Amino acid sequence: MANNCGLIFVGGPGRSGTSYVARQVASHPYVASFPNVELKLFSEFGGVYDLGRVLTESYSPNRSFAAFKSFEFMASQLLSGGYGEAIGDDREINQIVELGINQFKKSLLENDLLSPISKECYRNIVANLVNEFSKASKLHKPEAIYFLEKTPHILLNPRFLHGFAPQCFCIHVQRDPRAIAVSLREQAWGPDTLEQCAQWVKNYLKAWENQRRIFEEVSLSLISMDIDKIAQDPELHGNQILEFLNLPANSELFSDADPNQLDRWKEKITKEERRYLDAIFFAKSNFRKKQCRDEKSILRNVS
Repeated sequence: MANNCGLIFVGGPGRSGTSYVARQVASHPYVASFPNVELKLFSEFGGVYDLGRVLTESYSPNRSFAAFKSFEFMASQLLSGGYGEAIGDDREINQIVELGINQFKKSLLENDLLSPISKECYRNIVANLVNEFSKASKLHKPEAIYFLEKTPHILLNPRFLHGFAPQCFCIHVQRDPRAIAVSLREQAWGPDTLEQCAQWVKNYLKAWENQRRIFEEVSLSLISMDIDKIAQDPELHGNQILEFLNLPANSELFSDADPNQLDRWKEKITKEERRYLDAIFFAKSNFRKKQCRDEKSILRNVS
């Protein structure tokens, strides 16, 4: 069955303002979400996407069993808050989500075993699961016409999104890549060095460049927003997003965006590290590429 709820997916490289944009858009009376929760279940490793690849493209009894167990683990973590983000403390919401997950699993089983299925069948099963999440999110916001999900890298697979939600709206949030690298270095789960963080960001940007053209190819609605530009002109960019979503204008959507806060990354690095990041992300000639290699040497020396 086709997905019959309005869906908004917010993504980006991470540490780029995705949480802020998702939170502000979800504050609109017509948009529901699970506040401060990344479902992860649909796009992260071991979730819905990987399970589908096994069942529809590379089936074997052992592979399907392992993929199914990975999905069950992710689902249990989502319900229990094992990833540090519980779906909520509302019993009724949890019951709807848990029921949806159980129905999803039941739809995949035949005589208590997993069988290979068609892509079309799997897409419909995923759409039903998303509908249950949407229903749960709207429980205390019945006027909402959209369900918003934010997991940063979810937009790196537009064909997957199009398969179960062809009418969805996608918001990609980006930021100065140097700022992302600096912010990433501060995360306990991130790479250890600034050099690794910069490479991590470059890898994402390359992957995004490869996937971005597919949105147009499959006619998936996409808008790209720069968090720095949002902070400079919040009314303009807030209304651009609302117009994209066919929602009434609201000049206050991003009224609390703080450009000064976004610039604080510059205070957290040395001059040598700043030169290194400039060379990494803004090299446009052989001279700059050589300078980039020189800056790596400088960075290692000061480390």
